[in-house]
Amino acid sequence: MDSFSVLLPDISFGKKHLMDQCSLTIPKRALTLLVGSNGSGKSTLLRTLAGLYKTRPNYLSSDFVPRISSAFDFHGFDSRMTVKDNIHNFESYAGECLSISSRWSYCEETLGLAMYMGSKVRTLSLGTRQRLRLAMTLAVSADLYLFDEPFRALSSEFQKAFLIALDTLAIQQSSVVLSSHDLTLVSGMAHHAILLTGTEGASQVQQLTIGSTKTPLSIRIICVSPTTPDVGDFDISTLDSNKHTYLMEGYLTSPELLLALTKLTSNEASVLALTAVPSSEQ
Repeated sequence: MDSFSVLLPDISFGKKHLMDQCSLTIPKRALTLLVGSNGSGKSTLLRTLAGLYKTRPNYLSSDFVPRISSAFDFHGFDSRMTVKDNIHNFESYAGECLSISSRWSYCEETLGLAMYMGSKVRTLSLGTRQRLRLAMTLAVSADLYLFDEPFRALSSEFQKAFLIALDTLAIQQSSVVLSSHDLTLVSGMAHHAILLTGTEGASQVQQLTIGSTKTPLSIRIICVSPTTPDVGDFDISTLDSNKHTYLMEGYLTSPELLLALTKLTSNEASVLALTAVPSSEQ
């Protein structure tokens, strides 16, 4: 089986509706990027996959329920304790002896954490805490890894180091779902994308398989943007000036499309609909 399917439930908090029920197909030994504007529900989707809400995801294969490692699991550091003691605390939760595992040794070295093992967590910078959180997530042996904005607070040096560790320990062996405001670092590594169109509470899920990096796709995007979109080589026409709705049409490769979507959503635009088909199929 090269992928697994999961049915995500409706999610609401009180009277606030966050996400409609939807089904996803997540490829194995692959990186899936989660793309959407602020407020489209990326974190809600990841938290739902991680099983952090009362209503749990339903994995549709009767013989496969993935072991999950999520960076959400490692937000609760005891700031009064050392890094080493925090790791020992999480070992019982993870069911693995992380501190002596080869995976932890690799993460510790790759993400530059060895010098901090005796330091209290409260003395660490935000960037070092983020590296620790990512290292502990990757040190757990799992089938599915979930990351929400993993590059936040990381220097360019450790962004690259994290990507090396992510590829070695997760992408080559398991499934990874990752969200980031800036996908420029990972667009060339992606195999699959989940696009959230609309806004949280009214989001629609669209899945894109990333094909050849050289094959152009015929792209058609309908979006709402506070200003006329300026994200690359698109023909842009106005569908409704009062509602700031635009039609964007052009030809891009898969990595170029992901970068265009990143720029579009970072400029506070919301994608309402997207079609992307190989130009040879037109």
